[in-house]
Amino acid sequence: GLSSLPSLLLRTAHNALPMYERLVDQLPVFLSALDQCTVAQPAFDALVRQFCSSDDCYLTLNLLVVRAASRLTYWPSVLASTIESILSMGIEDETSLSAARICLDKVSSFVDRTLRTRLSLYSFVTLLQAETDLSLSSTLTHPHRRLLRVGRVERGTRRGGLVSRLFLLFNDCLLVANRHHGEDETTSFRVNMTLPLKGMLFEDGDSYSITHRPADSITLYHQDSCVAFVSSSKEDWLAEIGEAVKAAVKNRAELPPIHIDNRSEEEKNGGEERRETVRATKSPVDNETSSNPRKMSAIEMSWHRNTAIRHDDWINMVTTFKSGYMLRKLRNSSGWQRLWIVLANFSLFFFKTHTEATPLASLPLLEYSVCIPTLQDDMPQEHVFKLVFSTHTYFFRAENHHNMMRWIESIRLCTLNSRPVDAITALALHL
Repeated sequence: GLSSLPSLLLRTAHNALPMYERLVDQLPVFLSALDQCTVAQPAFDALVRQFCSSDDCYLTLNLLVVRAASRLTYWPSVLASTIESILSMGIEDETSLSAARICLDKVSSFVDRTLRTRLSLYSFVTLLQAETDLSLSSTLTHPHRRLLRVGRVERGTRRGGLVSRLFLLFNDCLLVANRHHGEDETTSFRVNMTLPLKGMLFEDGDSYSITHRPADSITLYHQDSCVAFVSSSKEDWLAEIGEAVKAAVKNRAELPPIHIDNRSEEEKNGGEERRETVRATKSPVDNETSSNPRKMSAIEMSWHRNTAIRHDDWINMVTTFKSGYMLRKLRNSSGWQRLWIVLANFSLFFFKTHTEATPLASLPLLEYSVCIPTLQDDMPQEHVFKLVFSTHTYFFRAENHHNMMRWIESIRLCTLNSRPVDAITALALHL
């Protein structure tokens, strides 16, 4: 029963914590060595790429390793819920409460002690993924470099039009990249401009009328470079760029420059900037594809869903853990399908059972809304919630109310949806 759970958790924590301590201490060396081996040894790099491209590897290797080292960070909330449940149920068992409190103290102490190392690991893995998406090699990774914000914006061109560009704001520079499609239908990006933050000036507006939308524009200046862009989240970009520039000016440490081809798109294309159309992104679940779901990085999802990802969002993504069985309502049918579902990398991954290694499909969560069904949904079952994005709606049914609320809370952290929830959902979530 519930009263025996704290003792079991305490014994598990007592045995597991020393191993996790050693794992966290050794991970920086391991990840650095892994990165160096992939650069220096083509044969090893080919093996890693082969593994990462396999169906069984639904997350990048670095992210899988870091998530494994972060499992215990979720225990304090579980233990706090256990103590709350014991007290609310009126269970008078001092032994259970004492075991739960001791376990909570032990795990919380571990989380606090390893916080600095884990944050550095999260940043390092983020930079590695950015290097992969930008087709760079050992260029971004540095112990003091942080990716503060990434997102798609509309950059003004010399001809007066707007083209989509990926902006990556680091704590020492801003990178501008254009989209590139590979032969395998994956999306990668090519950096064509870097703007150091030290010496950068910026203004709210468009003094040179490059974008013709001054109310929605921001203009950046650095030496002879001038970049004007438009974004629906202009105020957020303006605030984060301002804070990053101030911090860079105060920071005396000089990070190594990022060497890329600084020629503009106009120069690369003989004076004509290539215009791009944004193709609609459909996840495997959107397409009802039942096998071989294509893996998407967080930066790819950010581009396609036009949603900016901040530094804190990356940390939440790595440290948010939730998996378990749920029922997913079948389309155009009253039936439900029982699936093992894993929340990771801003996505839901669907497995037939918890013993399966390969996901059946995946659902990128950025910009989805998590809602409680309304009367119009005609959903008489209990413990049901829905995910809504554009014309896509998916219903899920949890085993009980507590499990449903945990799924909703975890998914909301990964949707990055800033729109206010509806009244029914707000009441259900006590917002």
